[in-house]
Amino acid sequence: MMLNSFDGTPLYYEVKRNPSAFIVFLHGLGRDTRFWHHESQLFQNLGFSTLIPDLRGHGHSGKPTKLDAYKMKNFVLDIDRILRKEGVRKAHFIGHSMGAIVALYYYKLFSDRVKSIIVVNPDIKVPLRLRLLPNIKPLLRIAKKFDHGRRELIDFFLTERAGYCIRNLAKFAHDDKKARIRLFQNVKVPTLYIRSGNDRVIPRRDFERSFRLLSGADLFKIEKARHDVFLRSPREAGQAIVRFFLDRHLVSPLQVSAALALVLLSLSIGLFSQPGLFSILMQGGQGGMTGAAIVGSDGINTALGSAVAASIFAAMLLFSVSLLVAKRLKAKGSS
Repeated sequence: MMLNSFDGTPLYYEVKRNPSAFIVFLHGLGRDTRFWHHESQLFQNLGFSTLIPDLRGHGHSGKPTKLDAYKMKNFVLDIDRILRKEGVRKAHFIGHSMGAIVALYYYKLFSDRVKSIIVVNPDIKVPLRLRLLPNIKPLLRIAKKFDHGRRELIDFFLTERAGYCIRNLAKFAHDDKKARIRLFQNVKVPTLYIRSGNDRVIPRRDFERSFRLLSGADLFKIEKARHDVFLRSPREAGQAIVRFFLDRHLVSPLQVSAALALVLLSLSIGLFSQPGLFSILMQGGQGGMTGAAIVGSDGINTALGSAVAASIFAAMLLFSVSLLVAKRLKAKGSS
């Protein structure tokens, strides 16, 4: 969907309505709605409504050509305009990297509209390597030729608007240190802090400092994950968020169990409705139960292989979540 923001900037967002509360997903610098593919599907299956915007300058949203258009407050006002347009009075917020800063800033301006906050690898200070990116474009062009997996991200950092975002984020983080610190303090809603153990973007000392400021927040560390944790370790991140929702009574165990049953049922129907597919999966020892292995068997097309791989991923993730539910119910029964 498209909506013009307060200054006329077109904003693209995806919304899916379900019986339960809304979760707003806020991506980081250089990403877009696709960053949240796995997580949004998980929580839609759990019955949550989801709202995923492309931040201004990213994805299908408008790309202003002036530096001031990318002030941090403008990102917050964009999100508020979308929520009001969709009639969302209160929501959970999940923000990654710069998106985490936007989520916390939104809470400072509209605290009565926030149910909980999950910050993932937040930037309390803009790392030096990030501030240097606009100045090393020739090196980025060389890297683009070899790093095929991150070409889109590199293309973003080659644009002027990437520099505008970085400069405004740096100004916000460094010009007023007291305001930056206050952003992490006095958060009164349930808060989860997820950090990657192998983050090469944000220094460890910045992680430790920001977590100390978020007093009362739960901490979950994914040891081997890098900065883009939702792309590389979606199962562990999703499990941590569901555990947080369960522990803070933001989702019921019944919701999780029902979602697991639906995913497993869908997977079963998919397997038995395709001739020969079930037997191919049972022979996974020859090539592994992956989308690529399935595509290479008996001429089954790529789309089918990807769909099955995605279904298997969802089933595995929700199976892990169901174990958490079982432990939760057992603990409740013994108390």
